[in-house]
Amino acid sequence: MNEAMSLEQRTAWLFVLVVATGLLGCGDSGSMSEPTPVATTTVAPAASVGAPDPALVGTWTGQIEASSGNTSASGAFTMILNGDGSMTASSTNPTFRPVTGNWGVSQNQFMAQTTDSNGTAVNFTAPRSTTALTGTFSTGSGAGGTFTVMK
Repeated sequence: MNEAMSLEQRTAWLFVLVVATGLLGCGDSGSMSEPTPVATTTVAPAASVGAPDPALVGTWTGQIEASSGNTSASGAFTMILNGDGSMTASSTNPTFRPVTGNWGVSQNQFMAQTTDSNGTAVNFTAPRSTTALTGTFSTGSGAGGTFTVMK
């Protein structure tokens, strides 16, 4: 069946087409407007830990201890400091989850910003020494303690 559209049908379709086209191009002033920017969140970079010190690069071994309330834990502790500023650390005590992150020295202070295997931030600080690092650590969950490692 080939039925031609009546004048009223064609007029109705033309009206729909004009209205739809007008709505697509409308902004506040009746013309195309610039898109509204979408809000974005910028994550601030972690504070600098300083530059890696070539004299500290290598494997350091010792002890780590933590206490929180009525509980405490300790274990053998190994830190591997790489020349590019990356590091890993682990303990024989599973209470201390392995960490990875960055390290460096700033104002004669060893600093490391790491994350454990659960995503918790763990930061280490100690006075710079080429033979022994004795310092403290703190976590994003509020725990903390001390560590001593020797090269």
